[in-house]
Amino acid sequence: MDWSVLTPSILGVLTVVLLAEASNGWSDAPVGTSAAVASGVLTGPQALWVTSVGNFVGLLAALFVGAAVAKTIGTGIVRPDAITINSIGVGMGTTIIWAFLALWLGLPVSKTHSLLAALAGIGYAQGGLDALLPASGNWRDSGWIAAGQGMFLAIVCGSAGAWFISRVLITTGLHEVVPDRAWRMLQILTVCGVASGHGFNDGLKYVGIFTLVLFKAGAITVFHVMPWVIVLCAFVMAFGTLIGGWRIHRRLDGMVNHQPVGSESKKKAFRPHMGVSTELVSGFLIWQTGWLGIPMSTNHGVVSAMAGAKSASGKVHISSLVRIIWGWIITYVFCFWVASTLTLWLL
Repeated sequence: MDWSVLTPSILGVLTVVLLAEASNGWSDAPVGTSAAVASGVLTGPQALWVTSVGNFVGLLAALFVGAAVAKTIGTGIVRPDAITINSIGVGMGTTIIWAFLALWLGLPVSKTHSLLAALAGIGYAQGGLDALLPASGNWRDSGWIAAGQGMFLAIVCGSAGAWFISRVLITTGLHEVVPDRAWRMLQILTVCGVASGHGFNDGLKYVGIFTLVLFKAGAITVFHVMPWVIVLCAFVMAFGTLIGGWRIHRRLDGMVNHQPVGSESKKKAFRPHMGVSTELVSGFLIWQTGWLGIPMSTNHGVVSAMAGAKSASGKVHISSLVRIIWGWIITYVFCFWVASTLTLWLL
């Protein structure tokens, strides 16, 4: 690696990428432990530490099982030759702004899709629709296909899988035969799988952007993820997670427990066996897609699985679910529009 090419402006963009990784920790990572908070297995402070440690360990796992998601994001969403280093900084700044707004609003928005929308915005502003196509010009070679697969798996398979497991547990009576204490202990294990999966899949997306900046700056001649970048991003995301995000926990708690946002009621309609169903499905999908290089949203996966698990024995809180879905839609509109507009104005 050629360190001499890292000018102050390039180092500034790399810093913005790290800040975006940190915002991933405080705005998106809490979703991974929301099922355990909703079931009462973890308190807010406990979930914070589980999330932070899980994200750190999960991203470090990429050192051993590969960083395919980083390559998909870094080279498959927008053609590297169609955008500039400064526009990448604009895109990452957009995701940070949206993360602050989402945290303030208490919306569990997807950092994966805010990143995709921001990249699409800067690509469109600098190269039109052609910038979103791979060098071959064939959509089937595009990372957007993988992103679409990730959305389908998260929303459709996540909700259906969790509903099916929960329904089997209820039909067979296992949800009552197995003691509540055993379900709670099992959920402690499954929530760790989701928390670490977030670090592995979501954390690698910003590793990919960091590597893209190094590649475009000429610090590396071939796009490849270096171990020190993974370790650095793991520390940054873990630290960002410690900043919090409890309004997001409360939003999801209200969705499945039929409580208004901010309610301190101890009554939990969302039971630990539902949490286990949620985390078994979402955790498997997050890890599997990450290994295959599919940028799946932990947010979409966990929220959909929670809704599926809860609907197997009751109804979700529709107004809370609608707000969450609107948050997903607005994420794309806001991040694409802001990123493209700022790119046109500033560059």
